[in-house]
Amino acid sequence: MFCQKMDAPITAGVFADALNPTDGEIERWAYIPDANYPPEMSQDWDLCVTEPERADFLERLASDLRCPNRKFFLSCLYLLIGDAVRSNGAYWSLHNASVWLSRDRFAAPSDIELFLQRAKHVIADPRKFDYNKWCSGGYAYEIE
Repeated sequence: MFCQKMDAPITAGVFADALNPTDGEIERWAYIPDANYPPEMSQDWDLCVTEPERADFLERLASDLRCPNRKFFLSCLYLLIGDAVRSNGAYWSLHNASVWLSRDRFAAPSDIELFLQRAKHVIADPRKFDYNKWCSGGYAYEIE
């Protein structure tokens, strides 16, 4: 997991319940430049945000080049697929994840295209799964 800047703005008041954020609250947070995690969450807020039901929503935010926190949402996409593979489909059915990955997309940013390529490969060959790359922000933030 990455660490956000300590001098970044605090996002108090954005969330009624940071552990159960609404899509509207998440989207408001997404467009706060250099936003910190909600004050209640020192880390792992991505776990509260990342759900298979939000795959399209997360992809939309990760794909928006104007979204100042788009890398966070890219890391959520990696986490989504990483948890699907790590749990052998118990978290999110590998079939459903594959169907989602295979749908047509129009002009995705290059980092989203790379994510899609990597995701298809790791689902096809789960032995290539690396926890730090998929679930700890490694691929999204290119942390080695």
